[in-house]
Amino acid sequence: MKRTLIFTLLLIGLPVVSAPKQGDVRKLDLGKGIILELVYIPPGEFMMGSTAAEKKWATGIEGGAQ
Repeated sequence: MKRTLIFTLLLIGLPVVSAPKQGDVRKLDLGKGIILELVYIPPGEFMMGSTAAEKKWATGIEGGAQ
């Protein structure tokens, strides 16, 4: 199936796009001087937010709290 699809795309002149790899960059020109830069990040798990120790530091005197 995949080979048939690629062959068909080549026959009709469409570019064959490979799967993105980590760190691949793509720039989209949105017009009026606005360019959007996208970086591919593969699926997976990550920690969002701060650890308890980071939060304690940021809300304390050391982190600039009054």
